[in-house]
Amino acid sequence: SEITFSEFQPLEQPQTELPPFPADAIPEPIRKYVLSVAEAVQAPVDMVAIAVLSMFATATQGKFEIEVKPGWIESVNLYCLVVADPSERKSPVLKEVEAPVFKWQAQENERRRPEIIESAAKVKLLRQQLDSLQKAAASPTRKREVSIEEVLNKAKELDSIEEVRELQLVFDDVTPEALARAMQANDERAAIISAEGGLFGTLAGRYSDVPNIDLFLKSYSGEFYNTTRITREGESMENPLLTIGILGQPQIISEIMQNTTLKGRGLFARFLYSLPVSRTGERVFDTVAVDSSARATYEERLFELFKAADMGSARTLHLSAAGKIQTRSWFNEVERRLVSDLAPIKEWAGKLVETQCG
Repeated sequence: SEITFSEFQPLEQPQTELPPFPADAIPEPIRKYVLSVAEAVQAPVDMVAIAVLSMFATATQGKFEIEVKPGWIESVNLYCLVVADPSERKSPVLKEVEAPVFKWQAQENERRRPEIIESAAKVKLLRQQLDSLQKAAASPTRKREVSIEEVLNKAKELDSIEEVRELQLVFDDVTPEALARAMQANDERAAIISAEGGLFGTLAGRYSDVPNIDLFLKSYSGEFYNTTRITREGESMENPLLTIGILGQPQIISEIMQNTTLKGRGLFARFLYSLPVSRTGERVFDTVAVDSSARATYEERLFELFKAADMGSARTLHLSAAGKIQTRSWFNEVERRLVSDLAPIKEWAGKLVETQCG
């Protein structure tokens, strides 16, 4: 069937003419969980679905990639932004869908606790030994006791140790510099999940007159990232991947959208947007709790993906024959409209197909 777009409206306008969210596109049993949470919390289905997609992207990024066609590969991480007024139940939704992620993180850190302690002890000891050798080699009275070769061998031994650190999968509001360090310690991956728009304030220059957004631009598609600092060692990552799932308020998002630096560099074009129709005025007090079976299955699926072995490089998933036909139709539809009704939002629409494929 032909793909159609609803009329684009500014964020300040009521979103009452948008088509219903295609919940049927979500495979069972995750669809059951999404609908159950939406009903229990009395939140829009769109909001819950996008939040759930962000969780699955967090669990799969770096482990899988999708081949749209030969030579066209997309990563599975997502940049998602749900725009909703205050009191639309954004925080309760995130608390519910994030719970398995934090549970997995806690269990994994408990499992690796002995390795963390052993690694930290070895690194501390080797650093002390290296420092002692360096001082001896530089001392006029002791330099004959320690050779340069001994110093170099100890430095190599220290460098060869793979430090085991606590796993931190999800961040709320974080500076680019702190995020880069965290990603280096976590296989070059991380997720920013928040019910506020604080991240955009940071990127717009809350803590710096010249904010560094390169990491956010490059972590969308896993581009090589390198930065050098005069005062400290820089960060370098071969394939950084970041997932962003933000549930923000219209006013905050509208203000940030006016930032010419962020807009001009294509940051906002990377997001998958959702503007749910408000349920305010129609919500009810007496609701059924989230289906325990659906919640357990959701958690189980996430855990399976988190446990999936890291092969060192992403495993490639291929589209089915029907998927290729649908993607071709989708691409042609969007491409044709980039010079007509989608021209005013060409920057975003031009990335729409790759965002959807990932």
